[in-house]
Formats: sequence, C-alpha cells, structure tokens
Amino acid sequence: MGFDDGTSLAPFTYIWIIENYPKFNFDCKVFSPKFTVESMGGTEWYVVVYAMYDMDLIEFSLNRSDDSGPQKIEIEFEFSILAADGTPWIEKTNRGTFGKGMCFRVNDFEVTNNFAEIGTEFLPMKTVTIRCRMWRRETNIPQTGLWMARTRLETDCISFIWPIKDFSTLELAEERWRLLKYTMNGFTPCLELGLFFFEHDMWLKIINTNPTRKFHMSWEISLVGVDGKIHTPRKGYGCIELEKSMIFRGVFSMDTLRYHASQFFSYDALCLKCEFEIFVGDLESRIEYQTSGVPDETCTQMDCSTNRLESCCPLKISVKELHDDDSLVDVNFRVDNQVFPAHKVILGAQSLVFKDMFASEIRETRTIDIPNVKSQTFKLLMKYVYTDTLPDLDWESALELHEVANKYKLLGLLCECTSFLRLNSSLSDNSNLEFLNDKDYLHRAVERLYVTQDNEILRSDSWKTFKQENPREALETLERVFIMKFTSI
Repeated sequence: MGFDDGTSLAPFTYIWIIENYPKFNFDCKVFSPKFTVESMGGTEWYVVVYAMYDMDLIEFSLNRSDDSGPQKIEIEFEFSILAADGTPWIEKTNRGTFGKGMCFRVNDFEVTNNFAEIGTEFLPMKTVTIRCRMWRRETNIPQTGLWMARTRLETDCISFIWPIKDFSTLELAEERWRLLKYTMNGFTPCLELGLFFFEHDMWLKIINTNPTRKFHMSWEISLVGVDGKIHTPRKGYGCIELEKSMIFRGVFSMDTLRYHASQFFSYDALCLKCEFEIFVGDLESRIEYQTSGVPDETCTQMDCSTNRLESCCPLKISVKELHDDDSLVDVNFRVDNQVFPAHKVILGAQSLVFKDMFASEIRETRTIDIPNVKSQTFKLLMKYVYTDTLPDLDWESALELHEVANKYKLLGLLCECTSFLRLNSSLSDNSNLEFLNDKDYLHRAVERLYVTQDNEILRSDSWKTFKQENPREALETLERVFIMKFTSI
C-alpha cells in the first residue's frame, strides 16, 4: 500500500505531543515513548527529535528497537508538524528498509528560527504536535492503529530588563553582575551573569553557582531604545557543565553601541532586555491512548480528503467569492498606480500588520497607498489571502512575493515562498546565493546543498565571487557546514 491519497487513513498513525517546548533554539535530543505496530510484524519503534541550534533546524528520526519482529521490514512513512487546528503545517515523506536497531533520519524541517514568531498561531501553549504515519509496501493492511503519546519537557525562561548605569564610565574589564534563580521540580539552578568590555566588545560570562547537574541554556539579549522598542537582538546557547563557567564574546561591539548612543543611552544608562531559558530534559513521558483493529472501510467513511473538505466548507467558498465581488468593499489599496479593492475583515484576520494598519487609519480613509511593491506581486498576495492558492511561480516573482509576505506577516504565504525558493535555488546564480545567505530562515537551505555538493560549489565562480564580497558570511557558512557534515558521520 502506498502513501495516503486522502481517501483512507494510514495503517498506523502515531501522534506525539511535546509540551513546554523551549522558546529559543537548543541543541539536544528528545525521545518519544516506544510504540508497537502489530500489523507490521509486531515491530517496536520510537521517534527522536533533534533540535540543532547551530543549524536552526528540527530533524526527526524513526527508530526501530531490537524487537522480536522480522529481521528486516520495508516501510513508507511520513512525518508532519501539526498546526493548532490539527492540519499538517510541514510534511516529509520517506521510505526505507529497517533492520533491528536501525533508524532513518529526516531533516530539512527549517522552522526553529521562526518558532517565537509563529508560536501563537501554530504552537499554542508552547506545545509541538508531531505525527508519524506508516505504511508497509505492497501489503494490504485491512485494519488501522492509532497511538497517542505525550512528553512534558522541563524548561524555564526568565525575562528581565537590565539597566547598566554609568555606562560611559565603565573601565575595560570592569564587570557588572546579576543573579538568576530557577526552581524546577526539586532542581534549583542558580546562575551569576556578568557583563564586561574587552577588546572593543561586550562579553557575557555565566557561572553556575549550584553545580548539582548539567543543563542546556539559550539566551537572547537586545538593546532597548528610549522609545521602548527592541533592537539588534543577540543570541547564544551552551551546555552548562558541573563547576564550569561559560564566556560568550562579542555580544555587542563598541562600534554598534557608539552608533546607537543617542538612542539607547538615556541618562548614561545602557538598557538591555534579557531572556535566559534553561532546558533540563524530560519531566514526564507516557502513552496516553492506543487502539488497533479498526477496519479501514469504517475509517474511509469517516475521513475526508483535502479537496472534499474544501468543497464542503461554506466559509471558504464565500471568502473566495468575495475576491471578485466589490459590493461589500470597505478599503482600497493603491499599488503602482493600480487600485485593489479589499475587505478589512478578511485581511485583518490573516495579518496582524494589516489589522494594525486599519486600526491606525482614519475611519473615513478608504484608499491606502502601498509603496515599493509591484502591482503584480500585490495581486498574487491578494489572491492567496482570498483563495489560499498561488499560480506557478518563477524565481523572481517568488522572491518579490516572499519579501511582501514577510513584511505583512502572512505566515502561510511566507512558508509557500520559502519552500519554493529553497527547492528551486540555483547556486550557479550568485544573486540567488547572496539572497539566501542574507536571510536567516533561507540560508540554511544553501548549507544543505553545500553538504551534498561541496566540491562542485566550492569550485564555482559564484562561490569565489561571494567569498570575496562577503568573507565573514562565507566563513560562518563553512563553519556550520563543517559541523553538520562531520558530526553526522
């Protein structure tokens, strides 16, 4: 039996809910509870989540235990990250032959760098829901199985404002200290944070004053302007070992601080917004529900394909019809001398940027100018908002649409464009290379290509040009690729 075509359920489905997922990136593994698939020879399995800070990625692996089933079994499987409404947000399908004790690793879930931004929409209450579906090739399995598991992680995040007073009088290597105390299920880590200047940079020192066990820490420090806005966030992470301190160099450079002096140093005080999150491990992990023996015919009657769901949803049909109906229009957008009629409630429901724009506009205003956007690009954006569809894109149109989707925080459209650019990037075009490396959430795709095509890429003219024009970015890219390539051997 092949992959699900939308008309029947998979022979086996495993849904794993991970609660209290860290806000920031971390660098470790989370193991699911084990599950048994009776319809596949009684084989035993578990899932592992790899969250890798340096690569801004989540990766999964499907692992077979050393069970009493057949020596080898060939299966098809699919990993999905589910949105808050249970629909797949990101999906990856694979097939493999599993011997006892073997695993298959699935990468390219490039989402961790955006977790904080998309969390309220896709990850409610700091919860990540992972679905694994499994099929056995060329085998008709008349019954389906469903297991549901839950893992609660032990994490805690402390956020605070740290004013550094008399900033202009700080001497070289003079330290300013702050104490952090956590309480986590009998574990009470206590950390001392120190900031000091050395070699034209601000450095951060972290000392574990209660070394009873090791844990992972991620942090973010930002400058707070006199207007209260957050600027130039800096991030880092590390594993806090027993009786060990950590030092992070170059949190902010003196050049950066001098450049923003008038904006940040009101009354000679440097104001920092700090967030420090620690991750200890699993607090609880259990199987919550399991069933098997449900006939596939019954499940087929209960299931709906995506197409049938869309066709039976009156709200979706009504919104699509509004795209070509000007009778209830209450706002117009003027883009590149072309006017686009729209409905505030439709755009405001999908984009907080549009919602804030409408709230700040004078009530009588019916026409809003959109500068620096091509009319054809805005037309594609409007089509997606109303119909949830896109025509075939080329690189240039996808690139322009990506910029606009990012500007207006249309996360579904942003994911569509990101996927297109990642899958269709050509490293023979130096402009593509520069763009992808310039975007935090896209340049990981280039690194993936480096890992598999390093000899070809490093000999190319586009790489030589990019290296000459962007030496620092080229070095950082090679460092991450080296870590990724040689730690996975």
